Amino acid sequence: MIIGAGQSSLEDDLRAVAQAHGRIARPDPEPEKGYYYRSDHFEFAKLGVPALYTYRGTEIAGRPPGFGMQKRHEYV
Repeated sequence: MIIGAGQSSLEDDLRAVAQAHGRIARPDPEPEKGYYYRSDHFEFAKLGVPALYTYRGTEIAGRPPGFGMQKRHEYV
């Protein structure tokens, strides 16, 4: 999962590497919560330094749809 999707020129590289390993990179499903703007990555972006804020995501292999998001909400 890419927190702050669309904010870094490194995202295309991340997607290519993920695809090469049979994985996918998706944007944060809850951007309205502002995780990116409260991160250290945002400070780099303001200075023009490319940085990626990634998270393990919410789609869990072998689990039903919504399982990962449910666990994320329980944690937060």
